Amino acid sequence: MSQSWMIASTTLLAMAGIAAVAYALQRRGRRRADPPPPCPAAPAADEAASPVRDVEEALRITGGSIEVADMLIADLLGSLPDQLTQAEKALEQGDWERLRALIHRIKGATAVCAVPPLHRAVCELQRAAREADTGLTRSWMKRVEVERQRLAAALDVRPGG
Repeated sequence: MSQSWMIASTTLLAMAGIAAVAYALQRRGRRRADPPPPCPAAPAADEAASPVRDVEEALRITGGSIEVADMLIADLLGSLPDQLTQAEKALEQGDWERLRALIHRIKGATAVCAVPPLHRAVCELQRAAREADTGLTRSWMKRVEVERQRLAAALDVRPGG
C-alpha cells in the first residue's frame, strides 16, 4: 500500500470520526421531535450544466492535497455501486434501519468528496428513507445512480479501474 493511499485512508477515517462525534453531539442536544437538519438546496434547473465536483472545497477538506482528494473520490466511485446494491436489497426487504445506515455512510462520503449534485441527491434519498416512503426512496436511488454515472463520466472513470 502506497504512503499517499495510507494518508488518504487515515484522513478519511479521521474525518468520518469527527463527523460521527459532531453528529452525536448534535443529536444529544436535540429533542426527538425536532426536524432533521436541512440538506443542501435542490439542484439548479439546468443540472447538466452544474459542476459535478467542487475542487476548491475538496482541497479545503484535504488540506490542499489534490492527490488525497482524488483518492477519496476514486474510493467513493469504486465502492458506491456495491453500497447502492446493498441499499436496494435493504429497501426490498423493508429494512429501513439498515437502509438509513447505508445512506448515512454514503452521505458522509459524498460530503467529504465535495461532489454537490451527488451529495444533494443522497440527501434527498436520506429524507425519503426517513419518511419510509418506498416510491420516493426508489426514485431518489435512481437519481443517485444517475449522478454517480455523471460524476464517473466527468472524471472519465471506467468500471473496474
